[in-house]
Amino acid sequence: MVGWAAAAAGAGAVWAANEVLLGRGVMRALRAAAADQRSDTSSGPGPEVSIVVCIRNGADEVEAWAEAVRACRGVAFEVVAVDDGSSDSTPDRLVAAAARWEPGRFRIVRVEGTAPGKREALAAGVEAARAEVVLATDIDCRPLGPTWVEAMTEPLRTGRADVVAGVCLPVLLAAGEGRNLAGWMQLADDLRIARSYVAAVGLGWPYMTVGRNVAFRRELALAVKAPPPPGVASGDDDLAFQAWLRARPGLRVLADPRPEASAATRPAPTVAAWARRKRRHLTTAPHYPPAVLLRLAVSPTALATAAGCAAAAIATAPSDVVHTALGIVAGAVLAAWLVQTFTLQAFARTAGLNGRAVCAGAAMPAVAGVLRGLVAIAAVRAGLKGRWTPTEPLKSTRRRPAVDPWT
Repeated sequence: MVGWAAAAAGAGAVWAANEVLLGRGVMRALRAAAADQRSDTSSGPGPEVSIVVCIRNGADEVEAWAEAVRACRGVAFEVVAVDDGSSDSTPDRLVAAAARWEPGRFRIVRVEGTAPGKREALAAGVEAARAEVVLATDIDCRPLGPTWVEAMTEPLRTGRADVVAGVCLPVLLAAGEGRNLAGWMQLADDLRIARSYVAAVGLGWPYMTVGRNVAFRRELALAVKAPPPPGVASGDDDLAFQAWLRARPGLRVLADPRPEASAATRPAPTVAAWARRKRRHLTTAPHYPPAVLLRLAVSPTALATAAGCAAAAIATAPSDVVHTALGIVAGAVLAAWLVQTFTLQAFARTAGLNGRAVCAGAAMPAVAGVLRGLVAIAAVRAGLKGRWTPTEPLKSTRRRPAVDPWT
């Protein structure tokens, strides 16, 4: 019994130590992102930044997105809106939005017959971009403030970085959409993912970005092509980024989770919708490099080991010391859980969340456990079948509210 209890405590200590390491990585990333910012962003005529946004049947989002981005200040930029074969009124909405901008600052590119995902549409937007710095985002995202473009691209414009990984978290609205179980689960999961890749950059182990908020050098995307694995409709961001890392070993990567460099997105309306979205995203997990998968496995492995050893300690404990065994096991697991919760909440505040939103950190270990189980199933299925093609990879599951809460 004592051996099992000690093993459970040791696994809990490994779990907690990994959480502390991630916290250190986040702090390093923050210091690097905030270093040596310049005040004068003007470099002459023409845009310094090209914002590339890919749209497929996103007519309801176009006007609000365009107005939110037009409010950004501090650097000269253009918008390259890629209409990825939309069948709704997106083309007309884009033309109407472009008319409100200065001539040449909002350009529209039309592509059709592209493969699942937005990889080909994004490539078309990058090719059409006039600036050497590209900021990629999605039509259902919004900048958190007018400094978004300036903050996300400053390290590239000053030559300090080749890629800047930003954060895009779901916003839990005051009422209605987002204030449900799906919203809280998505927030907990997105916080976990964001903290993981921001910390990895700070520790010198970058492995992913999110296509909703990432800035990079145009020549990098043009020079390094990253065709997706067969049957994978996702991975436009992380798998492409990993291809850049392989092609350019000295790639300079920064991560910036600060609110001024962040964007926001809507959460899924239901748990089922969120699960379908996650299923598509998880098709990329089996294609990560083994070293990355090993590092990501430390925390869940420690958690599973702690739980298993705890159960064994309780099962083998004599009746007169079972309470002692329970105390040792519960103390180790609870301490590790609290460390994870508090470090995640600290990251949430760094990213600009406050109030009850940061309480999603308490749910993160449970949510992460479920998702990692899905990752394992995806990996097994990929190994057995050679690939895993999700059902309905392009079907939208997002409800459109009668009143747009973003305006």
